[in-house]
Amino acid sequence: QHAADERVKLEALESEVVEQRLFDVHECDTPMSSPVTRADAQGVAKHQPLLHKWGFQVSLNAEHTRLFVHSVPVFCGVRASLQDALDFVRDLSRVHSALTVKSNSTHATVRPACVDRVLHSRACRSAVMFGDELSIDDG
Repeated sequence: QHAADERVKLEALESEVVEQRLFDVHECDTPMSSPVTRADAQGVAKHQPLLHKWGFQVSLNAEHTRLFVHSVPVFCGVRASLQDALDFVRDLSRVHSALTVKSNSTHATVRPACVDRVLHSRACRSAVMFGDELSIDDG
């Protein structure tokens, strides 16, 4: 029962967060920053629209050696981190390279790994647990 309930909850959360784009965006009082490699800087420049679509408002310094994160998404009350932004940039770059080699597909369906991590955790924690009393409707 736990697995079935978890799956139903996960699908509902995915519909809400991924398909309907219902999530908050946290504006950082002071931008978070991190040094970046040349490849990371190219990924940020190339994927800026998709980063923004997912709530990551980012910029690079003039030398393209430092990333500044001005806002991050908040999924189910969990705020994404600077590392989540960097991971997403790197994932987008990997996916883009693979798609360029394989086909003309787009990578618009790619989502930050932190989304899956948060949604899976939330679905699991809220699913029926061993020992929970169930009503006929829960059955």
